[in-house]
Order: sequence, then structure tokens, then C-alpha cells
Amino acid sequence: MNSPINIAEYFIEEKAPLAFIGDVHGCYDELVELINNVRAHDGGDKRKFVFVGDLVDRGPYNVEVIKLVKCLCENGAGYWVPGNHDNKFARWLLGNNVKVEKSLGATIDEWQKYYNGNKDTAIFLEDFYIQKSINGPFYIVFNKEVVAVHAGIQNWMIGQMNSQIKSHCLY
Repeated sequence: MNSPINIAEYFIEEKAPLAFIGDVHGCYDELVELINNVRAHDGGDKRKFVFVGDLVDRGPYNVEVIKLVKCLCENGAGYWVPGNHDNKFARWLLGNNVKVEKSLGATIDEWQKYYNGNKDTAIFLEDFYIQKSINGPFYIVFNKEVVAVHAGIQNWMIGQMNSQIKSHCLY
């Protein structure tokens, strides 16, 4: 059975131009360069950034990527829908038993070092990351025209949410 969703989270009217960025995978330096290039091309910072999953794993600066995306989202300059790597790392953060492969292991090591040195700020960062990765939104419809999603979505899924749709969006 499909459960109702919070329309405000899944359907957004946005007047600013959007730039879609996917699969950052902890590559902070490249992300900052991309954002700066987009802003330089636009002649300012009016454009908003839409991150379509997989902020973490593989790259060396996963925590910095999460911090940057959190900052952009909280300051009204960005949106984020999670991907499968985000969901898996969040499940690990919650203490769930997940298969830890090399890239996730490196992300965990990086997180533990950050957490141990910054417990006060790490808790807020962790809360933001877990909330979005586990609870979504897993897709966002902008201006009733454009759908931001990590893996994919079918037309009939738009406007509802259940475990099947969540999985489809993530994987």
C-alpha cells in the first residue's frame, strides 16, 4: 500500500535556474571546482544546485562533501535526493548490519576520525545526513516538469511513496 507523502518535500516550485550534480562520491575538490565554474559562468550565485545521490564513497573527502551539501541545502542554495551509497552509509551510521566493502570502509574511517575530533558538530551533520538518506525525499519534482532522482522513477510512482518506490529511486 502506498503511503501519502509530504507534498512540500517532493513537489517544489523553484524560480531560480538549477544545476544537477550526481555521484559526487566524496570528491570534494572537484565538486567545489564545478560549483565555482557554474557560478562563474552564470555571473553570480543565483543558480541552485540539485544533488542527485551518492555524496559518499570512493573519494577522499566524504565528510567535506556532506558538510558542503548540508550548507547549500540549509541556506536555500541546494537540494539533495539520496542515492544507494548514501542510504547504505546512513544505515551503518544507525548501527545496522551492512556489508562494508573497501570504499565504504574508507568512508567509515574518515567519518570516525571526524566524529572523534568534532563530536558537537558531527552530531548535527549526522542527523541531517541520516534524515535525508533514510527518510528522503527520494525524488523531487521541480515546477511540475523536471524530476530529480538518483536511479530512476516511473510516471505512476510520482506523487506517492512506499518501499518499492524508494528502492527504485535509490537503486
